Amino acid sequence: MAGHRFVQGRLQPEVLDIVHTLDRVQRENNIGDAVAEIGVHHGKFFIGLRLLLRENQRSLAIDVFADQHLNLDGSGRGDRGKLLANINRWASADGLVIHQGDSTAC
Repeated sequence: MAGHRFVQGRLQPEVLDIVHTLDRVQRENNIGDAVAEIGVHHGKFFIGLRLLLRENQRSLAIDVFADQHLNLDGSGRGDRGKLLANINRWASADGLVIHQGDSTAC
């Protein structure tokens, strides 16, 4: 999962180790389904989650993207085009669902 180094955003490297461990435990116990992230920015963490998906599983990306007036804390400037480009480069868009909007209104 070296691609995360090339995607703009914030992500502590040990987070991927923790997620990988959780994935291993879930697989050992036959637990698994969709993944989701609120505030995907350009996909740095979301792509890592997508790479753990099994066949026919879905993922949900939620971000305000261009609707920055909804980004009340100014936490990032997500870009839907960059997200899609990064997903297509480092993972796959199969089973991808994108919701553009305020996550508190979902």
